[in-house]
Amino acid sequence: SAGSCGLTSVTVETFSLLAVGTSLIGTLLGFSQFFTEQLSQY
Repeated sequence: SAGSCGLTSVTVETFSLLAVGTSLIGTLLGFSQFFTEQLSQY
């Protein structure tokens, strides 16, 4: 049971890292799109 528990914790950590990474990428994409729109107006 210890092996399955360790595997579960690793899976949870991986999914949490993926969630944080995707949210950061989405935020960066949103900022870049916002800045490009602001720059195109000038």
